[in-house]
Amino acid sequence: MAGQSWGALEIVDEADATPRVVELRGASAIVVGRTHQANVVIPVPFVSSAHCTLHCVGAESGTELPRVRLVDTSSNGTFINGKLIGKNGEVDVAEGDTLTFSRAQRYPLARLSSLAAPLPPSAAESDSDSSRPAKRGRAGAQDSAFLANEAAASEESARLRSELTAAREAESREAAKEAAALLRAQRAEQDLAALPL
Repeated sequence: MAGQSWGALEIVDEADATPRVVELRGASAIVVGRTHQANVVIPVPFVSSAHCTLHCVGAESGTELPRVRLVDTSSNGTFINGKLIGKNGEVDVAEGDTLTFSRAQRYPLARLSSLAAPLPPSAAESDSDSSRPAKRGRAGAQDSAFLANEAAASEESARLRSELTAAREAESREAAKEAAALLRAQRAEQDLAALPL
């Protein structure tokens, strides 16, 4: 396996960004993580120093990629097409599968691809772009499901943030009323104390 390429990761750091392609070459195990000790570095705070490991476990007949197995070694979880793998969980990863590194964050994301046929840059765009070319195999349906899950999670997150903000504002108003009442009581006591007996 020394020096031989067994695929690539296309990493999209943020919305509308051009993917950076990292060739998976040589070693049968590639560590993806935040620090420079990782083979594939994604320098984002919520990515663990050794977030996950991709293992090359042999070639599948009829595909351009060998079989790739992902082991989740993170604290925050690794997600394949929106599904949590979980600490020490293992799963086979197919060409076009999308890896994300946090439930709350859509980016960065990474896609496993073949160097012989990399995904076009438009693969990082949203599914709402009807001019986007169709994806190979099951990846298009998985991306649609992933984006639908992400949209639902985003809406739920926005709703919860709104409720939390409203609750904090209500608490703040209540605290201000209590402080005003306490101040009025203190002034009344001072006024009484100042009266001649």
